[in-house]
Amino acid sequence: MKKLLLIDGSSLLHRAFYALPLLTSKDGMYTNAVHGFMMMFNKVLSQQRPDLVLVAFDKSRVTFRNEIDPEYKNNRAATPPELRGQFELIKEVLEAAAVTFREQEGYEADDIIGTLSARGSSEGMAVEIFSGDRDVFQLVDDNVTVFMTKKGISEIEHYDETAIRERYGIQPKQLIDVKSLMGDSSDNIPGIPGVGEKTALKLICQYGDLDNLYEHASELKGKLAEKIIANKDLAYRCRRLATICRDMPLELSWDECVYDPDADKSALAAIYQRLGLNQLLRGLPVAAQTAPSPQLKTTISAFDDDQRPWEEEGKTTVDMDKPVSSDIVAAFAEKIREQGGCALYCLWENPAHGGNILSCGVAVPDGQAICVDKEGLQPLANVLEDPAIRKYTANSKELRELLRAHGIDICGISDDVILAAYLLDPAAGDYQLPDIAASQGLFGDYTSVVAGASVLIRLSGSLRDKLQENGMLKLYTDMELPLAGVLADMECTGVRVEGGKLAEMSQMLSAAEAGYQKDIFAIAGHEFNINSPKQLGIVLFEELGIPPVKKTKTGYSTNAEVLESLAPAWEIARLILDYRLAAKLRSTYTDGLQALIDDKSGKIHTSYKQTVTATGRLSSVEPNLQNIPVRHELGRRIRQVFLADGPEDLLIAADYNQIELRVLAHLSGDEKLTEAFVQGEDIHTRTASEVLGVPPEDITPGMRRQAKAVNFGIVYGISDYGLSRDLHISRAEAADYIARYFQRYPGVAQFQRQTIDSARREGYVTTICGRRRYLPDLGNRNFNLRSLAERMAINTPVQGSAADIIKLAMISIADELRDRGMESKMILQVHDELIFNVPLGEKQELVKLVKEKMENALPLGVPLTVDVKAGKNWYEMEKID
Repeated sequence: MKKLLLIDGSSLLHRAFYALPLLTSKDGMYTNAVHGFMMMFNKVLSQQRPDLVLVAFDKSRVTFRNEIDPEYKNNRAATPPELRGQFELIKEVLEAAAVTFREQEGYEADDIIGTLSARGSSEGMAVEIFSGDRDVFQLVDDNVTVFMTKKGISEIEHYDETAIRERYGIQPKQLIDVKSLMGDSSDNIPGIPGVGEKTALKLICQYGDLDNLYEHASELKGKLAEKIIANKDLAYRCRRLATICRDMPLELSWDECVYDPDADKSALAAIYQRLGLNQLLRGLPVAAQTAPSPQLKTTISAFDDDQRPWEEEGKTTVDMDKPVSSDIVAAFAEKIREQGGCALYCLWENPAHGGNILSCGVAVPDGQAICVDKEGLQPLANVLEDPAIRKYTANSKELRELLRAHGIDICGISDDVILAAYLLDPAAGDYQLPDIAASQGLFGDYTSVVAGASVLIRLSGSLRDKLQENGMLKLYTDMELPLAGVLADMECTGVRVEGGKLAEMSQMLSAAEAGYQKDIFAIAGHEFNINSPKQLGIVLFEELGIPPVKKTKTGYSTNAEVLESLAPAWEIARLILDYRLAAKLRSTYTDGLQALIDDKSGKIHTSYKQTVTATGRLSSVEPNLQNIPVRHELGRRIRQVFLADGPEDLLIAADYNQIELRVLAHLSGDEKLTEAFVQGEDIHTRTASEVLGVPPEDITPGMRRQAKAVNFGIVYGISDYGLSRDLHISRAEAADYIARYFQRYPGVAQFQRQTIDSARREGYVTTICGRRRYLPDLGNRNFNLRSLAERMAINTPVQGSAADIIKLAMISIADELRDRGMESKMILQVHDELIFNVPLGEKQELVKLVKEKMENALPLGVPLTVDVKAGKNWYEMEKID
């Protein structure tokens, strides 16, 4: 007896959607329903092992039942947008899994299942129906059973004729008549008013069916009799609505439904990989997960047999990563020239600023590849330095520095798959070649440098196509790729640091820590471990009687937010914050920086990361020079140790003036905000004047400070709670301030509303230059996550555009410095500020060049202005007009 499995796809997808929290793929597509559906589907497949499988879906809400009653299912809410797209997605998954599915205009999924179950049962098949809707119970017979989801997606119950009788006391087909009497609110089937399930079951148990009930309606008594008799036509109309069609016209042969559990799963693995459904991916055979790319070639077929670096053409073994002879490298260099490009994929140790090359895979566009060591790179130097030959890479910034340390100045880098993958999914966090390749359907073991190099060229083309589709190809080719070269130069140049001064500052900070500690103990009345949250909480909130702000599972919270809220009223809270700052500055910077000074150059060479932040801002590591806490004098003094290179050099710092507010004015088009910048007004004074209704000349420093907090808070979607905490005012006062701000700057309010609405529709926000950030939590039912996503939607176009502007400026400045042959070097980028090491003789030229390039990096509706300072170190700087 063959086994036929029929799946109610519409029912189960709904069940899975509401059973699981929202999940999204890397490109922002919702996937929780698909994930849950396939988990249930796979479980039933493994347990039942069917010969034939079909999944049925509803085609639309309008079916033949709406001709019987136009109100049928008319009460149902619209499908949530987070679920709507998953219907097409599950069909794509089923197609990849070689599972047949059907939908038909005018009929429901139940009708397809009813027709096929009747056909299969009549032919002696064992038919199993998997659904989340009890309507299918009417289809159960000797050969038909039902698997019903009971709770979420984990519990499944089995119903045959015996189980139906035990539960309802009637035969499965009689359930149609029960529903005719009691109705079904979920389907908007009215039933007879006042007749519930208990009464309907009692009547059908007694009379067998609707026809016999009405033949004996005179036997009924009281109000029930009146209801039954008065609503005869309604009952029969409801029966037609409740009856699943078992003979609909459906063109389908059983051959189309044959299920082969051993069929190739590579297409399914590819879609699981694309959707980030890793749990489902791991459930597939290993061969499907790691199937090699069918077009991957790893030999040099033009060479004689005795010259090939491995035994036979097409063989992929560990021998691929064995460096070849210099003769083969020289011959391969000619192949690179002939084909006009090559891919380079290197492994190295100690990568920062020129590490030791372990091995490199080099491939040409037709797929042929070799492995070389660092000595083997030298015969390739000419082609690697030729800008006319395209280079396909991964981690191009690090590659530039690595090769430069070995005497090769690589040119012509046309692609970096890491940067491309980052632009397509800026929130992924970690960009590894095997994962990127798998996301494009190129499965294989790309830990081998030869295989890695071979896939780079194909991967570059695929990623470029997607960037083009998403409107980000120009962002990739004109910004991120050239910026990698600029950053490589900056990292190699480094910034000079005075080691002796660092040691002095460490001693000073140690003394400051001790002083703060002494004052804290004096207020507490005894010594304790200030670094212990538990001990500190007891001192503050029990011994000193300070009202606790927040509690955790382990006791009182003593984090920075809590202490900052207490600092205005409690001196000990301010002292603890100062103590922590001094300790952090000493451990992270004055002690930490000493260990990072390069022995040869006497400089610190920070590393800039392009693929960390979702907004496009750069981040620096080892050390992080962007997070020196300069709002505190102790933090500002750290900058004293960063010096100009020589006695005749200066450090020049160029800082964008309020760039994010200017971007906000451009994006929102708000008249008053734009006017303030066009006229060169102090924006914080102007805001205080607008919101408070006070003439600009009467604005006090305190008023301006409040306005400044609001101005920058608006950029980050600040709430009344956040503003009240920042300004130490009540939430009501903060809410009133924000409301008055939006009244005076209605363009900003409209821009924020439209941005959030657009992000909900599209799933992402963009910067002026087209950089995308996906925000799947905009549809999250969790208020906190949804609110956070709304703040990101407001902030990203502003902060991301500001980041794009300074990147464009950096590229333009670097090009101009090179073209003019100047000795000045760009050495640091700290958010909106660029730092240069400048020979004294180039000071005026450099200042003019930098201001021009930064202020004209990207045309806006308001002017960009740059403040320039100069000095012998980064701390002692004077403003230059």
